[in-house]
Amino acid sequence: RSNGFLVCGSTNLYTLEDGVVKSIYDLTKEFDSSQRCNDGNIDKLGRLWFSSIVDDGIHAPESKLYCYSNKELVCMDSDLKLGNGICWNSKYTRMFVVDSVAHVIYVYDYDLDTGIISNRRVLCNIYDGTPDGMLIDKDENLWIAIWDGARIEVRSSKTGLLKKSYDL
Repeated sequence: RSNGFLVCGSTNLYTLEDGVVKSIYDLTKEFDSSQRCNDGNIDKLGRLWFSSIVDDGIHAPESKLYCYSNKELVCMDSDLKLGNGICWNSKYTRMFVVDSVAHVIYVYDYDLDTGIISNRRVLCNIYDGTPDGMLIDKDENLWIAIWDGARIEVRSSKTGLLKKSYDL
């Protein structure tokens, strides 16, 4: 509801408006020193969804999916390896999340009114490279950046089947 930005930092969530940075949530209440924010997105009602990742080169990959809304942070899924690209279908009934280390695109049932996710399942696996960031287009196709694969894949959000691939 402003011209500002929401910034996910290593230890805080911030707003940046008119050159002024303001901390809005201390992530150290939830994160330990090996965690940081990774990819995120905002749903139609303004909830911030993002993943945390372990990024210290010592611990095994571990990631959690969080939702920040009404000044409250809630862990919504703690069973990811490296959470990435987050997006929703146009009706906001399904939410999609990349798990890069697991080479999986997950789909959840999504309740826009409550922000509750349920019924996580595998939409598809991508093993030729590592799925990373992801967006969805007006035709409900997922556009997935493939790290170490130098391409963008376009996949059906209903079946996960590959529709197109663009080499970079």
